[in-house]
Amino acid sequence: MGRFLFVVPPLMGHVNPTLSVGSELLSRGHQVAWAAHPQPAAPLLPPGARLFPLDGDAVAPLFDKFTIRSRPLRGLVAF
Repeated sequence: MGRFLFVVPPLMGHVNPTLSVGSELLSRGHQVAWAAHPQPAAPLLPPGARLFPLDGDAVAPLFDKFTIRSRPLRGLVAF
């Protein structure tokens, strides 16, 4: 069987699309892992998935600034 690694930034829009693909791969007997920030990703991962936690200290200030700045905005304008 194969081994797959999803590397995702700490935004739900990036984690969510990998979940159905990862779940399907797991159900077919593959090894599946995610390299992600644990706080947003861990609760979403399917049973049997492995998480390689990324260092949140390096991106936390940027992530906080982005989420605060973009709250009132939606769509591409938020970027």
